Amino acid sequence: IKRRIADSKAWIKEIDDIMRLTPTSSGKIYKLDWSPVIVDQKLNLRGDNLEELLGDVKLKESTKVKEYFKNRIREKQENEKRNGTFKNNYEIIKEVLDYRKWFEFSLKVREPGTTTDLNLSKRKLNSYSGGEKVMAVYIPLFSALYARFNSASKDSLRILAMDEAFSVVDDENISNLFGILEQLDINYLLASQKLTGTYPTIKNLAIIHIE
Repeated sequence: IKRRIADSKAWIKEIDDIMRLTPTSSGKIYKLDWSPVIVDQKLNLRGDNLEELLGDVKLKESTKVKEYFKNRIREKQENEKRNGTFKNNYEIIKEVLDYRKWFEFSLKVREPGTTTDLNLSKRKLNSYSGGEKVMAVYIPLFSALYARFNSASKDSLRILAMDEAFSVVDDENISNLFGILEQLDINYLLASQKLTGTYPTIKNLAIIHIE
């Protein structure tokens, strides 16, 4: 579990580095965070606490970890009985050990001329132009694809297919998006009525015109 968490953090840092090097045409820079959440109020345990304590069973606080897992397994078993469903112990333990629930993703933005990363709330996102909204969606989407591709074997295909790609994005931001795809080494098949394919961030491209 600790190794998988470390791999996730390394991936997030890599994506974050790419995002910081590709600001939008208006100067906005996006940041991806993976922050620990409280997993048990009574025991005052957060996701990062579990991560730390799992690595050192000699710590006194390790009793908290044992109690947490014991309580979580018992809760799951009781829920199964109440709902009339019957998951086996393997499935229950697998759910309890799902470290992805110990953390949560958040997208932040740094406005031009500032040094503070702010949470990209729904209200803030709605204040953006159509193109900026799309950028805020595409960047984490490409990040998620990149993580998924990296979990596959090295000789697997890495292809992104999109219809009406980047339809409301301006040319400068389109170039930035292509740059991200290039840096992530993702092949793509894009259908569009407006893309020219002549952006400086594109190394190689095959264009097919369909009349």
